[in-house]
Amino acid sequence: MDSKKFTRRSVFDPVQRILHWWVGATMMALVVLAWVETFIDVGMLKSSLTRIHVALGLSLTVGFTLRAIWGIVGPKQARWDSLLKAALRGLSPGRSTQSTAITFGYDTKAAIVYVALYVMISIAVLSGLLLSGIRYDQGPFASVLFDELAFHEFLFNLHTVSLYGTSLFFLVHLAGMIRHEAKSGIPVAQSMISGYQYQKIDEGNEKR
Repeated sequence: MDSKKFTRRSVFDPVQRILHWWVGATMMALVVLAWVETFIDVGMLKSSLTRIHVALGLSLTVGFTLRAIWGIVGPKQARWDSLLKAALRGLSPGRSTQSTAITFGYDTKAAIVYVALYVMISIAVLSGLLLSGIRYDQGPFASVLFDELAFHEFLFNLHTVSLYGTSLFFLVHLAGMIRHEAKSGIPVAQSMISGYQYQKIDEGNEKR
């Protein structure tokens, strides 16, 4: 990469990157597992897949809880207010004019997708914990909700929609990242591995 054409800045801290991959990997594993489970109704394989699903769900809960905490106590770019401000800029009319200044942080369109994604994951986690307590007597709600089936169908449908909705947002996020990298020529995908964001230096811009 030509250093005369790009400048970079360390944006994403190690904790944020680890939690990003933790949440992303477990969520995608749950989505794939949910698709597989739709074709298997009974038997030992179904029982094994259910146990794996519950274990992955608890792992996601831990990772997402840590990410939520880090979004409050972590460095500036990891905090929720940075994400929400970027999303609001993307939703605000009259913000389409591009500045020539070099900026780092969340892309406004990506931030909107991230907010929607985190809402979906929140729904998936909460509904999954409630279902785990109702159906399997596991998790933090087990002693209170076991065999309380009044809201079972509603929670099950909500959980299913949230999992499939999350898979859709993952695809949108991935497609948007690939499109942005191809269009701008800026290496975007590596930022959650290295922690660095790159920006082009246009003529007349100075490094910040």
